[in-house]
Amino acid sequence: MARMKPAGKAIIIVLALAALFGIYKIADRAGLVDKIVPKGKQGKSTASAKQSAKKGTSTLTLGINTWGGYAGGIYYNKGFAPSTTSRFYTDEGIMVDIKLIDDFKAMRDAWKSGSLDILGLATADSLPFEIVSLM
Repeated sequence: MARMKPAGKAIIIVLALAALFGIYKIADRAGLVDKIVPKGKQGKSTASAKQSAKKGTSTLTLGINTWGGYAGGIYYNKGFAPSTTSRFYTDEGIMVDIKLIDDFKAMRDAWKSGSLDILGLATADSLPFEIVSLM
């Protein structure tokens, strides 16, 4: 069996991500997303997030694994810790706390317990490890 070239892999990953995004948008338009995500677990609107963040009552906690693609978000946040000088806060009024967790099970458990608001282990390179851990 012939090995796939890196460019071919990249194209397949982009197409898969585009397909997933398209499925999400179709489900959202059909109202299925509201049925899947229980009330109370849904994200706040930008206006209410800005209000609560500026009052200092709300911080969005994001769990990520080590992947270079997250560098832009860390830069935009001016580091891992929540900061009033970050672009997330100055532009959107949202405080963001980024947690680096390379243990997939620990990250998933933190999300399930409510310690993380967003689970960020969706990189294509982590998928094989995640699938193996579920078996």
